[in-house]
Amino acid sequence: MLWLLGYIGLPYIPYGPALVAPFVAALDIALVFTVFKGDIRLS
Repeated sequence: MLWLLGYIGLPYIPYGPALVAPFVAALDIALVFTVFKGDIRLS
């Protein structure tokens, strides 16, 4: 739902279209932390 709101709402703010990709990336990172409960092994 947040992805859709960002996709629709960001074009209406200054420099918004340039912020769509970073906004979606931040939401994806938050989703990964939620799914793995913050315990991500790098090795």
